[in-house]
Amino acid sequence: SGILRLSPSSPAGGSPENILKSEPSANLFYATNPGIQGSNLFVRMRALLSAGLFDEALPSTTDRDLCIRLCDVLSGTRCNWFASTGVHTVHHYADTGRERVSRKGSPSKRIGLQRFFYKYCS
Repeated sequence: SGILRLSPSSPAGGSPENILKSEPSANLFYATNPGIQGSNLFVRMRALLSAGLFDEALPSTTDRDLCIRLCDVLSGTRCNWFASTGVHTVHHYADTGRERVSRKGSPSKRIGLQRFFYKYCS
């Protein structure tokens, strides 16, 4: 399912983010998040355990990190592990007037991206 991002500066009805319609690969998550967050992600517990759960050492980018590891663990398996509703089922209100961990340029976001870079580029 997709995310409809709402903020005070959004056009009427919000800004829809891309919806993944086909099975992602780990490479998709290295440069950006293609629209997957904890709020629109459903994963079987055994897949989470196989992938190693969330990396709590990352203050941000935990969703991208987990998805890379899920792709690595589940790609090539015989199970049909990816599905999409094809609709924007999550309405995410991003209040630009308050501090958020995931706000572009925030200290937590920068530290998380730096740790993510070191984790995957070293």
